[in-house]
Amino acid sequence: MRARLDVFRFLLAGVLNTAVGYISFLIIYSLIDGLFIVASVATSVVISLLISLAFSYQMQKRFVWRKETLKNQSRFPRESSTQIRSNKKRYTRHGQKTIYTTYYLSVAALNIASVRLLQDIFSLDPRFGQAIFTLVSSLVSFFFLRWLFRKV
Repeated sequence: MRARLDVFRFLLAGVLNTAVGYISFLIIYSLIDGLFIVASVATSVVISLLISLAFSYQMQKRFVWRKETLKNQSRFPRESSTQIRSNKKRYTRHGQKTIYTTYYLSVAALNIASVRLLQDIFSLDPRFGQAIFTLVSSLVSFFFLRWLFRKV
């Protein structure tokens, strides 16, 4: 049951984040398309990903992968000291933000390259290329974010 709830929360947050990211891309791309012909795709992707990064981090941390607490549940983790030590860096706020930001920067680089590749090879409009990349990256994100925000 817990796994289904995680999937539902992830999908809901994903839909909201995808909407925020894609709509911000469309708005930014339409605003700067006439100004910077060469850099419009890259600039639009980077700015929309920064907006999406802030929104997504909060959604993933506070809504999707939050830890359910029950009144009779202990506040202390029931992990062995080895598990706690090996995962300590990942579970600090700074550690999570660093990993999350690095992940998003990697996604941004892949996003720019993919949209440009689709534009150059298939003459696909960047707005459609962005939509295709968004769908593919959403599938990969589920597994990565589950790993990042869930305790062992």
